Amino acid sequence: WGTIESQLAKLVEGTSFGNWSPGMEPELGLEAEVTPAGMAVKSLAKASAAAAQGIAIGDVLLRVDGNAITSLETLQTALSEKDAGNEVTIDFQRASETKQARVKLAPRK
Repeated sequence: WGTIESQLAKLVEGTSFGNWSPGMEPELGLEAEVTPAGMAVKSLAKASAAAAQGIAIGDVLLRVDGNAITSLETLQTALSEKDAGNEVTIDFQRASETKQARVKLAPRK
């Protein structure tokens, strides 16, 4: 993890936390915004694993591996326990239907 000073510098820069080599931080390949129900997907990378597993713009992320997603912080916390290459189970809502997808986390580019 490095020194406390290096971790504080990461916090100030907005860098993800975790014990990863540079460029290996896990990501879903999407951007989302907070809604009362969870995190609504507002954009997806074309080749992202999330898109490949059926997650679409407008879907609302509810849980990652059973952990409720209510903010960017809770999403980051759920991902901080994983490495690129790990799979996560995402529960999401599309219209009135709740769905589930297994997504392999990609390394941050």
